[in-house]
Amino acid sequence: MKKLLEKLPVEGLLIIVVILLGLIITIYFTKIDSVVQSHNKIIITNVNEQEQNDALFISKNEPTTATVINTEPNIDEKPDITEIKKKVRIFFIKVNNDGEIELKSELKLMYVGKTPLKKSIEKLLEGPDTTDINRGLLTLIPDGSKLLSVSIKDGVAYLNFNEMFRFNPLGVEGYIAQIKQIVYTATEYETVESVLFSIDGARQEYLGPEGVYIGRPISRADLEL
Repeated sequence: MKKLLEKLPVEGLLIIVVILLGLIITIYFTKIDSVVQSHNKIIITNVNEQEQNDALFISKNEPTTATVINTEPNIDEKPDITEIKKKVRIFFIKVNNDGEIELKSELKLMYVGKTPLKKSIEKLLEGPDTTDINRGLLTLIPDGSKLLSVSIKDGVAYLNFNEMFRFNPLGVEGYIAQIKQIVYTATEYETVESVLFSIDGARQEYLGPEGVYIGRPISRADLEL
């Protein structure tokens, strides 16, 4: 090799040196580029891992938003008055062993809504149920009687009935009994002291042809005379 180099001219040697230097430089920069690329991959990988960790850390520490369904009753809410059942006292008739007519009261659990007096009178007009009948209770209010309207003013309950309320087949005793049933049931309420009857919206002086007077408000005291 040494002899071969001695035989080469100077120009040839220079060319060989230049070629060798070029190879060395190429190899060097190729290695440098490989190292840089590897380093960049490591950096990018680390950055991505850090971002994932940061995101995980944030998600763990941020409050979770959830829809909460409140199953507990709101104690501030007032129940609908129309859904409340109350005990109301209504009055039926019972004939004793001596054949005398007596008033007998019964407590009924029922929905009264915002018009308890109206509901009570309507319940009375329905008549006794099977349990009441088995106890010997009955009503002397004429069949087909209906309450058309109700109002209360200054302690007087203004009760308007249909035409059927006027005719009682039992005569005077029947009229007095039906009036008692209505008056006693109505005056169970503190706001009612007496009852003024009307038929189909018109004031009446007398109830039935027998002449039972209803031209003024009637109280319990009037019926005890």
